[in-house]
Amino acid sequence: MFYQFINSLILTLAQAQPPAADPVVQNVKVPAMSAMNINPFMIVILVVYFFISACLVFTILSQTTKSEGLSGTLGGRSESVFKGKGVKSLEDKLEQITTGLAIGFLVLSTVISIIGF
Repeated sequence: MFYQFINSLILTLAQAQPPAADPVVQNVKVPAMSAMNINPFMIVILVVYFFISACLVFTILSQTTKSEGLSGTLGGRSESVFKGKGVKSLEDKLEQITTGLAIGFLVLSTVISIIGF
């Protein structure tokens, strides 16, 4: 039944005449995008977005991997159990920076998609 409906719809569309072009619409010119049409606020947002993206990639690549595979699971590590609140290591700081950059990236992505470009 669905096949018959699609087949009749295609045949109907194939037999229909294309709509006549309106001569007034054909002569309308779309204004070219110039430097005056670009919002300076959007440029600032995009520059900050690019900077945050580059920093996020750099911080993710500079972190060490935390997965040790099956050997880390079976052997166990006491490091995470006895982790104190003392001086933060470079890995902890990189993790916090990565989290902040990821939140900023998500917020700016949402703002850019709402504003549109």
